[in-house]
Amino acid sequence: EYNHVDPDDGLLIVANGSKQVRLFSCQSIDRLYPNKLGTKGRTVSYDYDDDGSGNDDDGGGRVMVIIVILLYIPAFWWHQITSTETTISINIFWGDAGLNNYSLKVMREPTWCCFRYWLLNIIEQNRSQISFPRILNRLSESLPNFLMTQWHEKLTSSQTNELVEVVVGHLSNDNDACDDDDDCDVRRTVGNAPVLKIRGLLWRK
Repeated sequence: EYNHVDPDDGLLIVANGSKQVRLFSCQSIDRLYPNKLGTKGRTVSYDYDDDGSGNDDDGGGRVMVIIVILLYIPAFWWHQITSTETTISINIFWGDAGLNNYSLKVMREPTWCCFRYWLLNIIEQNRSQISFPRILNRLSESLPNFLMTQWHEKLTSSQTNELVEVVVGHLSNDNDACDDDDDCDVRRTVGNAPVLKIRGLLWRK
């Protein structure tokens, strides 16, 4: 499979056979050249090129290559899993107990850099949607609603403000996103906040 990150903590259980796993730290994002922002789906991928040389240097450090039957993969850690034989495996994903513990964890280092990229990827997935200007105008509501759907956690006001600043800062650096002075204005309008969605859940590269 493609080298990718998942936005949840996960457990890989190999019930029969074995799998080879390349595991990269979430801080390796600057060396792995992930797919451009706006790529469809819930994960962010990078096509790790195995030339068969056995050299697993990613250009900036070593990666872990192991044969597994049971492996915990932290959220937003890069991993590429390859079947070395016919296997039966199970993936289990979860968050953290509590009202805000998981959000607190992913919004600080070392996970923050990769979570930020994942979130901006979702923003770019929605860029072409007719509802996007309304999403921007209600970002302080649409973002918490989106993450509540993903992880069943409620962002604090300070977390919401931090993520809004990240998104607005990203879009402000793009002339196409904020041609109109009001396009990146975060303000409340009447009615329910428009829904921020992951686009292309059935899409496969």
